[in-house]
Amino acid sequence: MTSPPPPPLPPASAEPFDRSARRCQRTRVRAADDFLAHSLAADLAARVAAEERDFAVALDVGGTGIAGSALTIRVDAAPGSGPTGCSVVADVDRLPLADASVDLITALGLHAINDLPGALILMRRALRPGGLFVAALVGGTTLTEVRADILAAEVAVTGRAAPRVLPMVD
Repeated sequence: MTSPPPPPLPPASAEPFDRSARRCQRTRVRAADDFLAHSLAADLAARVAAEERDFAVALDVGGTGIAGSALTIRVDAAPGSGPTGCSVVADVDRLPLADASVDLITALGLHAINDLPGALILMRRALRPGGLFVAALVGGTTLTEVRADILAAEVAVTGRAAPRVLPMVD
C-alpha cells in the first residue's frame, strides 16, 4: 500500500499566513476559553493601569479587552472577536490609521501577522507623541520540542516537511 503524494509546497513568494484561514482560526479560538490570551491580556492591563493616566483614544489589536480610554477601537482579523466584539475587522498589517491618531495601543497575536515589521511601523505612525504601546507575542523558543517532534513525524511519514507551527519571532 503506497501513501498518496504530499501536497505541493506553496510558492516562495506566498505570504506566511493565509488571511482567510487565519480569520477562521481566530473565530474558533475566540469561541473557546483561551486561558493564555486572558493571562497575557491581564498582564497588559496591569501595565496600562500602572501608567496612571488617561488616554483619549485607544487601539485594541487582537482582542486584549483593555479599555484604557473614552474611545477604544477594537481591531481583529475575525468579526466578533474579543471580549466585547470588534469595531473594525481588518488585518493588522493593513490598518487604515491616520498618523498620530491614537494615544494607546495594546496588542496580542502579533506573532501571526504576515508583515510584522510593516504592522509595527503602521502602529508607530498612528501613535501620538507620548503615547503608549504595550504588546505580548509568542517568542522564538516557544514550543521548540513540539515543533521538533511534529517535524520529525512528518518527515518519517511523508519524506518531507511543511510548517505546522507558526514561525516564532526572536
